[in-house]
Amino acid sequence: MAAVAAEFGVGWATVMAAVREYGRPLVEDPDRLDGVHTLGVDETAFLAATPTAGTVFATGIVALNGRARLLDVVEGRSGKALCDWVSGREPAWRDRIRVAALDPYRGYATALRTSLPHAVRVLDAFHVVRLGLDALDQIRRRVQQDTLGHRGHTADPLFGIRRLLRRGYEHHSDRSWARMLAGLAAGDEDEQVGRAWIAAQELRLLYREPDRDRAERRLLRWFTAVAEHEIPELIRLARTLDAWRPELLAYFDTGGVSNGPTEAVNGLIKKVKRVGRWSQPAVATPVLVIGWEGDCVPGPRVTSQERVRIEAMWISGLTFPEIGATLGRDRSTVWREVRRNHSHTHGFKHAGRVKGQALRSAAVRGSGLYRWGYDAAAAQQRASSRACRPRQVKLGYRPAARTTVRQYRPRGTSPTGWGSGFPRGLPIDLRSIVLGKLRRRWSPQQISSWLAHHFAGYPELQVSHETIYQALYVQSRGNLRRELSNQVALRQGRRTRRSRAGAAGAVRSRRPWAEGFNISTRPAEVTDRAVPGHWEGDLVLGTGGSSAIVTLVERTSRYLMLGHLPDTRDSATVISSLSTLAQRLPGQLFRTLTWDCGTEMAQHRSFTVASDCQVFFADPHSPWQRGSNENTNGLLRQYFPKNRTDFRAISQAQLDDVATELNQRPRQTLSWQTPHDALSALVATAG
Repeated sequence: MAAVAAEFGVGWATVMAAVREYGRPLVEDPDRLDGVHTLGVDETAFLAATPTAGTVFATGIVALNGRARLLDVVEGRSGKALCDWVSGREPAWRDRIRVAALDPYRGYATALRTSLPHAVRVLDAFHVVRLGLDALDQIRRRVQQDTLGHRGHTADPLFGIRRLLRRGYEHHSDRSWARMLAGLAAGDEDEQVGRAWIAAQELRLLYREPDRDRAERRLLRWFTAVAEHEIPELIRLARTLDAWRPELLAYFDTGGVSNGPTEAVNGLIKKVKRVGRWSQPAVATPVLVIGWEGDCVPGPRVTSQERVRIEAMWISGLTFPEIGATLGRDRSTVWREVRRNHSHTHGFKHAGRVKGQALRSAAVRGSGLYRWGYDAAAAQQRASSRACRPRQVKLGYRPAARTTVRQYRPRGTSPTGWGSGFPRGLPIDLRSIVLGKLRRRWSPQQISSWLAHHFAGYPELQVSHETIYQALYVQSRGNLRRELSNQVALRQGRRTRRSRAGAAGAVRSRRPWAEGFNISTRPAEVTDRAVPGHWEGDLVLGTGGSSAIVTLVERTSRYLMLGHLPDTRDSATVISSLSTLAQRLPGQLFRTLTWDCGTEMAQHRSFTVASDCQVFFADPHSPWQRGSNENTNGLLRQYFPKNRTDFRAISQAQLDDVATELNQRPRQTLSWQTPHDALSALVATAG
C-alpha cells in the first residue's frame, strides 16, 4: 500500500479507501456464497499483543468443497461472532451446509450446533494429532524436571531427542531410531515418555483406518491403554478426546474432511494483511483477499505470495495445470517449484486428484510429486538460501585457477578456502598488510585509517575497521584469528567482553606525602594538553604483584617511556628509575608528573629536586584523571599478560623495544600521527 501510494503521490488512506470501494461489492456479492456445502472455521491471531493490549483474534470462514476460498473474516474469536455471521445468511443457504470442520474450540462447536443443527461437525485431524504430541512434550518436560531438576538442557538425553519424539515412526531412519531408543533408555526410567510416544503414534494411526467402525474400536483400545498407564497428561488428553468423540469419528463419515485449507487461508490472511498497515481492522481483510485469483504479472522467480497460494491450492487437491492457470504461470513453473522445494516433513500432503478424498490413502494421492508435502515458509527459506552466490571476501585469498569442474559450495563452506566458495589461492595484498599490522598489535581502526592515508588512490587496498573485526571474529569473513595468537588478535586477550569492575569500596589510608600535592592544585595548562612536558605515570605489575615496571606517558604527544625495576618496587627504586628516564629528554619537556596515590612515590620530593619536575597525585579510585596512562597500560598488556609475566626477567632494552613499537603506532587523537613524530616536533620546537 505504501509503495502504491508513493507511486501515485497520494496518502495511504486514499489508496486504502480506493481498495475498499473496489472490493466492497465483491464482499457483499451474494453469488460468491453459492455452491457452498462444506465450511471450515478457524481463528487467527490478527494483531500481536502489545504492552497495553492483548492479542486481537479474527475468525476465518472458508468454503472447503471444491477449491478452497475465503468467504469472510469476522472480528473476534467467540461463538457469538460466528453464530451471528451464520444466522445472518439466508435460510436456504444454511440448509445447504452439510459439513463444518473446526478446531477443538468449544465456542465454535456451540455456535455451529445452534446455527447449523443439521450439519455434521468434524474435528480437524491435524489438531488431534498435535494434542497428542503436545501431551508427549509436557510429559517429557515433567520427567526431566523430576529426575534432573530442570526441564531440559542440551546434554540431557530426553532433551536431545525432543524433535525425534515428534516425528512419525515411518519417517525414522535406522540411525534416528537407534538414537531415540538410546535417549529413552538413558532418561526415561519409568517409561512414561515411551508410553506417551506410543499413545501419540496411535492417534496418528487412528486416521489410517478405512472406516468408522474400525476407527472407533481402535479409539476404545487407546482409551483403555491410557487408563491403565495413569499418566496425568494422557488422562487429561483422553477426557478432551472423549468429549469430542462424535466430532472426531465424524471424520470417517465425511470422507476425511480436513480443516487444513482453512489454516492455509488464515496464513494468506496474515500475509495479505501486511500489504496494508498493521493496524487495519479485520473487516478490511476480505476486501484484500477475496477475488485475489485475478491476473498477476509473472516475474522471473516465484514470489513468497505465490508460494502461499500454491500451498493453499496444493492442500485443496488442485493439479499442476490448475495451479498454474490460477497463478498465471506455466504448469512447468509450478512443477519445478514443487520438485525443488517439496518436503516430507513440512506441510500437508496433496489431497488427491479425486476431490473430497481423505489424506489417508497413498494410492489416492497418486505418485510422482503428488506424494510429497509442500510448505510455503519452508519453500521460501530454501529458495532464499539457494539464491545466495559465492562472494570473495575482502580479506580472503585470491581464487585459484580451476582445473576441473566441481560442485558449487555456498559461501564459507569451502574446505580449502577460508571465507569464500572459491578454492584457496595466494593471500591478497590487503590481507598480508592487515596481518602484518595486527602482528604489530595495531588496532583495526588504526589499520583502516593508516591505509586510507597511505593508499588514498587505491581502493582495493582500503578496508573499514568493521571488516577487520568481522575477519577476526567470524570465520566465514576471513578467519584472521587462525593466523594470529589470541593475545595478538585481541588486545585484552579475551574471547568475550567483560563488564567493567566497580570502584573499590574501601577507602585508602592516609597518605601524608600526597598532602598539598593533590591534582586540584596542578597548573591549569596541564588540563587542556596545549603545553607539552606534562606526564602521567604508574606501575604495571607482573604475576602475583612480585615484579613491576615504570610507565610514563606524555599527555600532549602520548609518547611512552618504560623503566625497569630490578628486584623491588619500593620508593627509592622507583624514584631512581624515574630520574634515569627524565634525563633522556630536555628539561623543558619534563614539567609535571601526575601519579597514583601509591606508596612508591613517598619520596617524590627527592625526584622533584633532581629533575625539577613537580609531582601531583590523583584522587583515590579515579583512574580517569590519568586516562592517557591507564589506556597505555592496557596496550602494554598485549605484550605483558598479567597472569604470566615476570618483569624481573625482562631487560631495559626489551622494554625500550616495546616502547618504540607503541610510539610508532598512529593515533586517532593525533590525527593519525605517531607519538614519535609528535614528540620529535615538540623537541624541535623546544630546542
